[in-house]
Amino acid sequence: MDPAPPIFEPRLFLSREPQKMAAFGKGILYLCVFFSFVLSSIEAKSPPVIADDGNRTYLVRDDNNEVCLYTSFQMVFYLSRSIINGTINGDEQAVSVPKADAPNLLVDGFCNDTDYSIVIDWTDSDSYPVAATFAATMNFKKYGEGNKYWSLTQVQLTVSTHNGTRYSSYSYSIRDESSKGLFNRTFSTDQYFYCKGCKKLNLNNDVVLGNSSATSYVTLEKTVIYLGSFENSEPEKHTCQEDWVAFRELIVPIVVGACLALLLIVVLLVYIIAFARRRILEKKGAEYRRLEQ
Repeated sequence: MDPAPPIFEPRLFLSREPQKMAAFGKGILYLCVFFSFVLSSIEAKSPPVIADDGNRTYLVRDDNNEVCLYTSFQMVFYLSRSIINGTINGDEQAVSVPKADAPNLLVDGFCNDTDYSIVIDWTDSDSYPVAATFAATMNFKKYGEGNKYWSLTQVQLTVSTHNGTRYSSYSYSIRDESSKGLFNRTFSTDQYFYCKGCKKLNLNNDVVLGNSSATSYVTLEKTVIYLGSFENSEPEKHTCQEDWVAFRELIVPIVVGACLALLLIVVLLVYIIAFARRRILEKKGAEYRRLEQ
């Protein structure tokens, strides 16, 4: 007697490849959720907030009292002390840019449709027989439409020393000793920064103000300047927010769309495999019933 044909159980039959495909699709779904979370967290962690480094944050406001320019300075000057009979008397004295709320500090500047400028002026006379007045001036130029692209066109630092009738007054602008020219720093097109962005500038570590062989000079060292210009308000002190937002708005939809597409493909494959196996099951069941008859 021939052995009876095997009994086809739909649950056992359908619990093989389709379930594996379903598990694969579930894994893809979890992976999509993970990547979406990671990309979303990028915006939460970035851009980094620019610290004002001890309240050394200086602002220029426009006619509407809106912050249009923001700078955060970390500067150290080294100024020769008193000058007597044409010779330097004593060692150099370090001078730092004072805090924004210092009583001897004056911040001025302007903002218009094409140019921004900030001037920071302060006097340091506590440590010198010769009082020193410092001024840091930065000028910006707008490029592109919609107040979007800016470049720093000039950084000029000046110092004036004065002491009534005993010493003659003189003033210098920072000059690069290699070129003997006014020290300017102009950025190329790939160094533009956004209107709501911020740019970290590292100036030369040894810039001589005046002539080091003369009777008086100032050296600028260890300079780090954070610069930014804004369309709206002061709290927007961060690096290129538009870039990060645009990155998230571009990448997250792509990743989510790709994940959904893969998930749809997996679902279709599960359906096709299940449908094909069910058809095979029905045919074999019909053949089994025919043999029983």
